Amino acid sequence: MQYLDQDWIVEDKLTYNNNGYRWNEYLLQDGEERRWLSIDDDDELIVHWLCTMTRIEIPAQIPDRIEMNQIEFRLDEQGSAQMTRASRPARSPERCRYWDYSNQNDVLCIERWGEELEVSIGHKLKSSSLTVLKGNGQRIYGV
Repeated sequence: MQYLDQDWIVEDKLTYNNNGYRWNEYLLQDGEERRWLSIDDDDELIVHWLCTMTRIEIPAQIPDRIEMNQIEFRLDEQGSAQMTRASRPARSPERCRYWDYSNQNDVLCIERWGEELEVSIGHKLKSSSLTVLKGNGQRIYGV
């Protein structure tokens, strides 16, 4: 996959299922850099480019508004979903709670996996800004 003249290898595909509603997230890697590409087809194609954040403090009671990097995000939707990984099809699905926030073109996503929170921040993309490059289906980074 190519985005902004940088080539990214798709290392894994995560499929989320919330009571029959499905969306996909792709783990992309270029050297040491990792990003998430989230693709959701909800009446229109919605594409997000995300980077996992570390050392972020989120209150135990997830709020309706969060300020991060001087941007205020408002809660758009929340729920729970089962997630399966393409790289580990024999493994049982994992369950998470999620909260999706936005501010015009910026997005903030929180996922709770048991006691652990994963926070990603990014922006919306037009699908035309991505170029799919042919690969051989082999893993490069061994995620």
